[in-house]
Amino acid sequence: AEYMGGYVFGGSQKMVVCVKEPRRYPNLFNVIILGFAFLLIFTGYNTTQNLATHLLSDEGFDKLGFYSLATIYAVLTLGNFSAAYIVKKIGPKKSLIIGGLGYSIFIGTLLGPASCSEECLASSGKTVITAFVILASAIIGFGAAILWLAQGEFATQCAAESLRGLYSGLFWGLFMFSQIIGNLVAAFLLDAFSNQVYFIVMLTVSLLGVGTFAFLRPPVSNGQSQQDTEEANRTKSFKEMFRGISYLVLDRRMLLLLPIILSTGVVLSLYAGVFPSLVDDVTNKDSKKLAFVMLALGVGEVVGGLSCGKLSDLVGKKRSMLVAGMFVVCASICSIFAHKGGSYSVLFFIAAFLWGLSDSSLQAPIMAILGSVFTSQAIEAFAIFKLVQSVGSVIGFLVWPEVSDKYPILYASMAFTIISVSLATLVDMTPKKVKEDRLDEPFLAGTRVASA
Repeated sequence: AEYMGGYVFGGSQKMVVCVKEPRRYPNLFNVIILGFAFLLIFTGYNTTQNLATHLLSDEGFDKLGFYSLATIYAVLTLGNFSAAYIVKKIGPKKSLIIGGLGYSIFIGTLLGPASCSEECLASSGKTVITAFVILASAIIGFGAAILWLAQGEFATQCAAESLRGLYSGLFWGLFMFSQIIGNLVAAFLLDAFSNQVYFIVMLTVSLLGVGTFAFLRPPVSNGQSQQDTEEANRTKSFKEMFRGISYLVLDRRMLLLLPIILSTGVVLSLYAGVFPSLVDDVTNKDSKKLAFVMLALGVGEVVGGLSCGKLSDLVGKKRSMLVAGMFVVCASICSIFAHKGGSYSVLFFIAAFLWGLSDSSLQAPIMAILGSVFTSQAIEAFAIFKLVQSVGSVIGFLVWPEVSDKYPILYASMAFTIISVSLATLVDMTPKKVKEDRLDEPFLAGTRVASA
């Protein structure tokens, strides 16, 4: 905080009075560092995830990419309860570092399939490498649970109510810029070098991101009440954390948000699994062409991340989610028409842009709502978010490879998105004081489940 000096004169005595002038954007440095660290980590990981099904199949590992991604989100789902306890126990900064290392381990493990020769594929080496990739997928799954819960907790500590939309949009914009950088690097590396070189570069970038977390500062007060701050900072036992999540998931507001949270996981599996397969169908699995298409997805992620936060502050979080739902529908329709065209056309780039726009536009307002409505149960709320989102991704990555006709999948996703967005608009967004009285009352101190 900044201070202005003033003088009060009384007789012959002079007294200096310091008047506290709050900063307009407290903790902005932390939000930028947090976003930049995620930018680096996910420059390495996001592109790897988007291309995993393609690259591993190209190396002779068939559907390992799909099964690897399914393992990641399955473990992420199961690990949320214990991850929430870890974040509360050791704090968000250390948790961010530990969680980020999981991503680096996963990227490093993919050097195995990239280095496997034909003799290796014909021997037991393929089985060993497959086992290591699945193990690394489990590690990153648990690491992801820790990382994202720590991110939600730290971001909530940094942002006052009036700045949540702006800070959320800023973070998501920086974070999603990784799609642009990652896909540009991928397009260059995969065209000029081997898959091995690609994974080494991405591993190095992700490790730089993990190191960036060291520059985070302790957040200054974000305007929460003392009771909220004490409750949010209190270290809870694993049993308390489990009970807190169990109670919170039954709250009426949370129940209305669960379908749209599930939808974010389905959307992730669509643009990381189904959409690349549609592009592969018309490009004969050309890695460079796919990377350029996914670059458009990255542009959409950045545009959505930078604009949806401010849009949410201006028109409200509910209207922002309605717009995001429209983007999902448009992305699905455009993907179908692009694939039916049978050629590598501009429609694929438009569809990719819309997928990126819908992904970031959906997540930012949901995260802002969770941070606003469940202030003193931030970790529990974000644990539920990652748990339910991961369930949607697991379903997608396990089911989509077994379905030959992808069009019904896209039709179903459109219908589900429309229903889930409609339910989310019914969430009671009452004034904050009322929400504090009725929702932010510590669940674990009493015996009832808060209801709206």
